[in-house]
Amino acid sequence: MNVLSSIKKMGVVSKSKFNDVKNQLSIAMDGLLRPGSRIGLFERNSLLLPVYPYPIHTIQSLAYESDTLTTIHGSLRKEIFRNGYNLEEAEKTDEEETSSQEELMATKDWTRYAMLKFIECCNENNQSLIEVSQELEDDFSIWDDAFMLFLFTYGFDAKGDIITRDLDQVMRADPNVMGLVLNCRDRPGYDDNDRELTVCPEHRSTLLTDHKICPKCGKQAYRAIFFAEIDASKVYYFKNEVVHKSKYRPSKRRGFSPVLSVWQKARTLVYMDTYVMDLYTGQRPPKAGLFFKTSNMASLNKSWETAQQRAQENPHLPVVMGIPDSSSGQGFVEFIDFMKPLDELQHVDMRNEYRRQIGAVYGVEPLFQNDISTSGGLNNEGLQVTVTNRAVEYGQSIYNRSFYNKVIEFMGVKGWSLTLNPSEEQDQMAKLERQSATLDNGLKAVNLGLDAEYSSDTGEVVIRDGELEKPLMDLSPGLGSDFSGSSGEPMKSDLKKKN
Repeated sequence: MNVLSSIKKMGVVSKSKFNDVKNQLSIAMDGLLRPGSRIGLFERNSLLLPVYPYPIHTIQSLAYESDTLTTIHGSLRKEIFRNGYNLEEAEKTDEEETSSQEELMATKDWTRYAMLKFIECCNENNQSLIEVSQELEDDFSIWDDAFMLFLFTYGFDAKGDIITRDLDQVMRADPNVMGLVLNCRDRPGYDDNDRELTVCPEHRSTLLTDHKICPKCGKQAYRAIFFAEIDASKVYYFKNEVVHKSKYRPSKRRGFSPVLSVWQKARTLVYMDTYVMDLYTGQRPPKAGLFFKTSNMASLNKSWETAQQRAQENPHLPVVMGIPDSSSGQGFVEFIDFMKPLDELQHVDMRNEYRRQIGAVYGVEPLFQNDISTSGGLNNEGLQVTVTNRAVEYGQSIYNRSFYNKVIEFMGVKGWSLTLNPSEEQDQMAKLERQSATLDNGLKAVNLGLDAEYSSDTGEVVIRDGELEKPLMDLSPGLGSDFSGSSGEPMKSDLKKKN
C-alpha cells in the first residue's frame, strides 16, 4: 500500500493533523535556506522579503557601476544567446493522417512563417523574443528573479467563462514591482485563513475572497497567483499569465540576489578604481616632501621661486639652489615619500582574486572576462571553457523548459519546439568515436543472438532485450581470424602449425 492510499483512508482529524505537520515542516525547511521576514497580512501587504545586508534599492546601481559585474553579466548574456534559436516541428503530427502532402506543407509553411513573425516582434516595443530573454537574463544576474508576462485577448461565453484566448504580447515584468500571492504556508492564491483569492479578468485591481463570480460584471473569477504593485495600487494576474523562475537560489518564494553574495568584493573593486583615479587626478596628498635644514628662510624661498620659474620655462633643466650651510658639515636635506606604490599594496593580486571569486559565483571563468594574463603553455584554458559552458548550458535549459515551451503553447500550435542553440559546437570527433563504439557493441550483440537496430536520428545502435546464444565465433581477445575461419572452425594451416 502506498502513502497516498494510506492518506485517503485516514479520518478527517488525522488528515488535518497530517496537513498541519506537512505545512509546518515545509516552512521550517525552506526557512533554513531562505532568510526572510513577512510584512503584514495578505489583505494589506503580504510580501516575504529576504534579509538583505545591503540596501535593496542600490543592488541594480552596484551591478551597473561595477565593471567586473558588468563584464560577467555581459559574458553570460552573450554566450547564452550567441547562436540564436531553433524552431522545428515534430516528426509526426495528427494532421499528416487527414491532410494531403501539399496541403500539409502549405499549412506548415504558413504556421512557421506566423510563428517566426511573432517571435521576431512579440510586443508593442518591437522587441524580439531573444531581446526579451536578454532582459530576463539581466534580472537573473541581478535579482535572481525573472518574470515573463503574457498578455491575452480573451473571449467569453454567455456565462462569463473564458472560451478563447489569443496571445498578443510577451514582455519582461520588472522584479522590483512583481510579487507572489502566498499565504503564511506558502500556498499560492490563498490568504492566511486558507480562503481562495480570486480576480476578475476585467477588474484586475480588485481582489476577491471566496468569490467565483465577479460582483461587478458577472464574469468568472480565477485564482490570483501574481501581482504587480505600482504607485500603491496592485494589478493581479492568474495562472499562465506570468511565468516566474529563479536561477541561483530557486525556492517556492523569491530568489536571493547573487549580487548580495559578492557585494563586499564588488564595492571594494569600485573603491580600488576610485583610489587609482584619485592618484592621477590631483585629489590626493602630495607625492613627497623635501625638507631643508637652514637658518636663512628668505634665501631658501627665493631660490625655490627661481627654480619653479626655470622649471616652467624649461622643465628639463636641472634645479640649482644655493642655500647657506648651517648644518656644520652634516646632511641638511631629507626626502620623504608620502605615497606607497601599488605593488606594496598588492593591488593587482587582490583585484584578480576578487574577480575570480565573483566570476565563480556566476560560473564565468577569467578567460570569459577577457583576462588572458594566464593564457598559453600548460594552463587550464580548456577547463575554464568547460566550466563556463556548463553554466551557459544550465542557463539555456531554463529558457527552453520554462519560458519558450510556454510561448509555443500559448501560440496555440502543436508539434513545434523552440530551443536555444548551444553556444559551443559539439565535438564531431567525440560523436564519431561514440558512434563507432555503439557499432562495435551492436556487432557483439548480434553474434550473441540479440537484436540490434541502428537509429539514424542519434547515429547509434540500440540493443534490444533477448536471450543470449552461443557465439558463432570466438570473441576472446587476442585470437580472432588468426585462430578460426569464417565458420568458426579452426583453419587447417593453423592446425598444421600447431602439430
